[in-house]
Amino acid sequence: MIKLADSTIMINTPSGETTPFEPEQIQAGIVHSFDAAGIHESWLAEDITMAVEFALSQNFSENKLFSSSEINSTIIKILEVNGFPDAAEHYRKYHAFTEITLSPDPAALSTLLERQLALHDDTLKKTVGKVCEAARRLGINYAPPSLFVEMARYFKNTTAPLPEKDMLAGKTAAPLRMNNSSLGKNRYLVPAAEINAQLSPATKQFIETGIVSVKGISAISNSLLLELRLAKLASYLNFKPVITEMMMLTRFNETATILNECFDCASKLMAKAQPTLELHASLSVPDMSTFAIKYLGAEWPEAKKDCRYFLTCLINSLNFNIFSVRMS
Repeated sequence: MIKLADSTIMINTPSGETTPFEPEQIQAGIVHSFDAAGIHESWLAEDITMAVEFALSQNFSENKLFSSSEINSTIIKILEVNGFPDAAEHYRKYHAFTEITLSPDPAALSTLLERQLALHDDTLKKTVGKVCEAARRLGINYAPPSLFVEMARYFKNTTAPLPEKDMLAGKTAAPLRMNNSSLGKNRYLVPAAEINAQLSPATKQFIETGIVSVKGISAISNSLLLELRLAKLASYLNFKPVITEMMMLTRFNETATILNECFDCASKLMAKAQPTLELHASLSVPDMSTFAIKYLGAEWPEAKKDCRYFLTCLINSLNFNIFSVRMS
């Protein structure tokens, strides 16, 4: 079996244990905070969770290891950026954590930026120097690590002189560029109907079987939400249980072609609706447990890890990146 590239987000808990990032746990915490704030649109928690997952996935270092405090800070920041300050405050109360701060010490910043931005050698040294000098000019003695990381993102590829205080302050950004005007009761920046209308007849016919579903482009995470049902695909192919993995893998090319067309059409519509935003994509496989039990003869959830690896061939055939894969 081919293993999916190791890009798993890991969390270092207060007890010192290292565990994988679990979107379901994050989503449950956000739902609790929304309920307390009187917000009852259930889809909001799912899309906020996806925005958090994408923000964390943009750590370009090989070691995507975050503390619980960093995770909570990211969640609160995204809630605030998207116009949910009450939910952010409730989340802060329910998830007590210590706000981590650093001094602009070259050794500490070198460790931070090497891990967070994968900077090395001269690039790391020069960037650390610029961040330290900028912090000195701004009078920053202590600040959250995220501030120094955002400074470094700005400085690492620029040769321009250090900006003055007001200019520099304007360069620190939120984890994601959200489209706040699209929030409220409108979940989708581009709804599924608009995307489906642009698809070829062959792709539309494939989608009508229910194997692939385009949910739309989330207004919060700027992500194309795609759904794939493997049990339906196996049934469509007239496979009889129990099958081998290779039988499905050889039929993934057609599915990849369908998904690629969906993303291409969504990208064109996104460019018209919000030309400054970059489109991302997530994939949900809601019948993976059914497929594993019925067609692979496996136990669930014991087979969950292997089933994630099973999707590698399909994901590697796509012409776009999937930052999140969810199975149930």
